Amino acid sequence: MRIARQLACATLGVLLSSSAFDAELLVEWGRLSAEVDGYQIERRLGIANDPFEPIARVDTFETRFRDRDVKVGVRYCYRVRGVRGDQVSPPSPELCSVARESEPEPAPAPAPAPPPRGEDREVKALRRPPPIYPREAQLRGLSGWVRLSFTVTAAGTTRDVRVLSSDPPGVFDQAALDAAQRFVYLPRLENDVPVDRPNVETEVTFTWIDRGGALINSPRRQGQR
Repeated sequence: MRIARQLACATLGVLLSSSAFDAELLVEWGRLSAEVDGYQIERRLGIANDPFEPIARVDTFETRFRDRDVKVGVRYCYRVRGVRGDQVSPPSPELCSVARESEPEPAPAPAPAPPPRGEDREVKALRRPPPIYPREAQLRGLSGWVRLSFTVTAAGTTRDVRVLSSDPPGVFDQAALDAAQRFVYLPRLENDVPVDRPNVETEVTFTWIDRGGALINSPRRQGQR
């Protein structure tokens, strides 16, 4: 009888709460101050005059119970008793809840759109002064051409200028190389950033007509190879 009274007094402090999860209900309670062997969980349907029935017994260190034997949309009521040997305490206040489907997890937020890509642009000639016609070629009345390759730098200047081919060989090469050193370009852009552009090719054509002249990327006159 003394133990029963202790359990009866202890149950006054029991707190019961329940929360619905997908296909289960969670029942929680406060631990009794009296020494008990465990707890008995009782359940009934949430309709009038439905009796409570024991559905589980847990150890004394437990303070929660997951009831997975529930149906979505049905109302259930729970209460808890302290147990010691064959004695049980009076029940805690009952608490009722409806088993509901869990809310679907929200769809992940779409990834932010990448920033708009900047401008891409190839090199564009701004200034290409013609070369000086070689004196020897003038005296001999020679015409010809020189094919050049070079890098247009991010600053718009040229470097690594070299001769790919020429005709007549060696006659106009140096004049064409000297002129290419003075070329000025709009540099290549990649995503709005100026970058070096290697292997730019151009052709310088030297045509002797009375006083001689040189053109860049001009069609060769008939008879020029």
